[in-house]
Amino acid sequence: MSDLSDRYYLDDNMTVKDLMYSHVIVVHTYDKIRKATKLLLEHRFGVLPVLNKEDDVVGMLSAIDLLKALDVLLQEDKKK
Repeated sequence: MSDLSDRYYLDDNMTVKDLMYSHVIVVHTYDKIRKATKLLLEHRFGVLPVLNKEDDVVGMLSAIDLLKALDVLLQEDKKK
């Protein structure tokens, strides 16, 4: 398993900006769950920022959130 030092020269003077990913991929509150799922899988992300219609950050959607929703659906289907 490699750490960040394999890819970056790190020192105590570095800031978050020095390492951050600036091409941010987001979803909006009105997007379908399928779109968020595809983005998480395609980009191998664990979380996506969620924006409203004004492009304000209103939350985060994680892969765990989607798994929890799936679990609820499976439990409901099991009861039928």
